[in-house]
Amino acid sequence: MRTLKNYTLKIRREAIGENPAVYTKHVHTPVDVVGLAKMISGDSAQESMLVFLLDVKNRVVGFTEAARGGIDSCPVDLRQIFRVAIITGACGIILAHNHPSGDAAPSSEDRQLTRRVLDAAKLLGVTLVDHVIVTDNECTSMSARGELVAE
Repeated sequence: MRTLKNYTLKIRREAIGENPAVYTKHVHTPVDVVGLAKMISGDSAQESMLVFLLDVKNRVVGFTEAARGGIDSCPVDLRQIFRVAIITGACGIILAHNHPSGDAAPSSEDRQLTRRVLDAAKLLGVTLVDHVIVTDNECTSMSARGELVAE
């Protein structure tokens, strides 16, 4: 059985090599995680939902893949998004997922998921910093669009 720490370290090594300096960077804009998301998702023909874990100073301390879907959707269970964040004591999270279609515009499902995650994060005391949609050529920040407002 793999422990959470070993699992996270294994993913880090596969995705970004042995360079821990990547994880000392503060997250100020969506672009700060886009590079990491692109390295992890690559040119995958499947959508995948990544959760970046942040410490109190908004430094990325780890990440996990919460879901993997098909070419045009990625069903996500909220428990999978928050499981690792709670276990590791993350203060904040950033969601990032790819759109293999090349269109970085958020779908109605993306907006609905963002609202559900935002509501759950509030209850759990975890900050949802952003939800970023990544394609080969562009990215969209739900925070920059003003869509991180709980109903």
